[in-house]
Amino acid sequence: MNNRQNKIRISRGYRLKRTTHDLLKNLQLITGEDCDTIIEDSCRMYYSHYIQKLDEIKSIKKRINKHDN
Repeated sequence: MNNRQNKIRISRGYRLKRTTHDLLKNLQLITGEDCDTIIEDSCRMYYSHYIQKLDEIKSIKKRINKHDN
């Protein structure tokens, strides 16, 4: 009975596309991590990438404004 309880999956409240599930499964095989860890790490990486891009855009706009003045 205890073995069966360990196999029950707990819904986390989000729905993902089939392609996203496939990517998660592949990342699980590569990293050996669970889905929650992979999603968290992926979100952190995307956030960091996004912030970096915003900083680049701000820097470009700043240079353009300096050039115009």
